[in-house]
Amino acid sequence: MIARSLIPKILLAACLLTGACSPSKSIDKELMAAQQKLPGITREQLTAGRKMYIRTCAGCHALKDPSKYTPVKWQPILAKMFVKAKVTDSARAALISDYVMAKSK
Repeated sequence: MIARSLIPKILLAACLLTGACSPSKSIDKELMAAQQKLPGITREQLTAGRKMYIRTCAGCHALKDPSKYTPVKWQPILAKMFVKAKVTDSARAALISDYVMAKSK
């Protein structure tokens, strides 16, 4: 029988070995890169912005890869497309804009 004091150590070792206890390195890198462009943006905001970007834009055209353009190039594109797509809710526009800017070139 395994001593009770060993159980937490075994569980921790299994957790660390499988990677279940630590956040994904790719997710950390993605968030850190986004925060360099848009300080303070959260994982939740990026996720919500991505969903809103897909939902709003993919209905009319193929999605553009945000990393293909700089923030300076994205600003007039987003302004034009928000009008075309009738995006009048400022919170919705901000989520999309923040996502695109955070993922831009």
